[in-house]
Amino acid sequence: MKFDSKKLLKIGGILTAGGLLLAGVGMLLGGMTSTYIDGKGIHVMKYEEKKLEYQKIPGKIENLDIDFSLADLEIILADENAIEAVYYEDSAKPEIHQDGNTTTITSKSQEENRVVFMGVGNLYGNSKIKVYLDKKETGQSLDAKVDNGKIQFNGPRAFKALSLQNHLGSVDMASVKADSVYIKLDNGDLDVSDVESKSFTVENHLGKIKAANIRADEGSIKNDNGKITLTDSTYTMLTAEDHLGDIIGEGLNIKGGQFKNDNGKISLSGAIEGAINVTAHLGDVNIKTSIPRETAGYQLSTSLGKVEVDGAKYEEAVRDENQSGTSRFVINNNNGDIRLDFGQQ
Repeated sequence: MKFDSKKLLKIGGILTAGGLLLAGVGMLLGGMTSTYIDGKGIHVMKYEEKKLEYQKIPGKIENLDIDFSLADLEIILADENAIEAVYYEDSAKPEIHQDGNTTTITSKSQEENRVVFMGVGNLYGNSKIKVYLDKKETGQSLDAKVDNGKIQFNGPRAFKALSLQNHLGSVDMASVKADSVYIKLDNGDLDVSDVESKSFTVENHLGKIKAANIRADEGSIKNDNGKITLTDSTYTMLTAEDHLGDIIGEGLNIKGGQFKNDNGKISLSGAIEGAINVTAHLGDVNIKTSIPRETAGYQLSTSLGKVEVDGAKYEEAVRDENQSGTSRFVINNNNGDIRLDFGQQ
């Protein structure tokens, strides 16, 4: 198939001109407007801000389910359970349903279902929804889902179970205690700190993961595309996996761990002991543990790179079984160096 460069340039010029025209119309009509083209023609919309004034949520909340689209969610500790919101389309007005022990809050924008061929800006702005939780209540279960927006929550707060899911947007959370914590992002950054939980699970498809001062029996942190940074945290067992991005751990206190990286380095430091298994495909592995060398055995091998233990250098592989050791490091690297240092703070 042959492409006519002149025709492609003309089409590109028309689309560019159309975009500039729509932008000009939007600016002339004011900031709170959007201009778009769909199957029915050209539309110029002027949307206005609507408000849900501060409203108390009656009764005690035991299970709270939140399901928003095109909305930013902020969870705030207060003297009572309540909600307030700013939104721009009638369908996005938050609705509250109470069924037994479960309270459900929904806000569903219709914009996500609109087919737009060309446009400038959002047809509507993201809703801004604040959910207030009674700081005197504890032991609740919270399940919050946001599709295209931000999630922000600062405790201190104790939950029975906490689940946060965001399809497109960031999650910022601090000072939480729960039996289980589950955080899932598809496209966005996570910044979480000061969490105490039996189970701490994080999944991300595209974005950075930062987790600081986490205390958990089991930790599972997986990222497809983005850096993982773990600092000043304690895990009985920690699993960390990344497909494309570095795994950095500093000030860790772990009794066992599994680490895997396909494309990126793995760098860990702290009181790292127990059964430690590391697999790397493309990138260096650097582990500095505070435990004495005589308490651990190790098996280190690389297909393309060098191996170093406490400054001593080896070609490709080195092993020290140390049957009496309480810790064991098994590190395999396909393309990259391995460095293991004992007695390092």
